[in-house]
Amino acid sequence: MKIALFGGTGPTGRHIIEEALRQGYSLSVYTRDAGKLSAFGSKIEVVVGDLKNREAIRACVAGADAVISALGPHSLKAREKRRLCAASA
Repeated sequence: MKIALFGGTGPTGRHIIEEALRQGYSLSVYTRDAGKLSAFGSKIEVVVGDLKNREAIRACVAGADAVISALGPHSLKAREKRRLCAASA
């Protein structure tokens, strides 16, 4: 099973990554800064982009069986949340 994760560099996201890997899941993690996920090495697929980059978002969720958002309250403004939802439809 493949999981696409948004917000993987924060504390909650890191716990999700660790637990998903422990359980044998494949992960595609969306981030603005790949360096913050370097501790996981090749164990995860890292997709770099911001939340306005529709192509990168599509690449992250391609083939995913589940999408998890661990984005913090300051990660998105209300208008950007609506655009993100519209882009994934």
